[in-house]
Amino acid sequence: MAQAVLSGGAASRAAEGGPLPAALAHLASGEARAALHAASEACHEAPQAPQPHYVYGQAWLACGEPARAEQAFAAAIRLAPRWAEPWVNFGVARYQQGDVEAAAQAMREALRREPGHAAAAANLGAFLRITGQYEAGEALLRRAVEADPANAAARLNLVADLLQA
Repeated sequence: MAQAVLSGGAASRAAEGGPLPAALAHLASGEARAALHAASEACHEAPQAPQPHYVYGQAWLACGEPARAEQAFAAAIRLAPRWAEPWVNFGVARYQQGDVEAAAQAMREALRREPGHAAAAANLGAFLRITGQYEAGEALLRRAVEADPANAAARLNLVADLLQA
């Protein structure tokens, strides 16, 4: 109960700064539907800004709607084609829809834009392993762990990979 009051307070304070900070606060406190509403408002207020579309996609992912998230990430990509982060989340949305090849391609696009992006490397490594490209997948997982040792998903995937070898 106290946690809900605290998160609501943070979201209320963020709402004073506009819908985008409110959406981020709602996402941080696990309030996916409220984040969705605020991010939608942010997209309407700034339709040519990539960040609201990106956050809108994150909110759709949090709501379990990867197809809608994909559309929002595609909008962010169109508006900021050099920004790696929307590509990573676009790939996650494609993966959640069962398209591993498209997900892997999105991670490659993210890595073209930001070669040291640990999450993109970890995801691509995992996707390559799923498609049977074990050595390339392991190399990317190692790269991800070296770039971000705190990335628990990359470490777990690498350990699982090494145990299967």
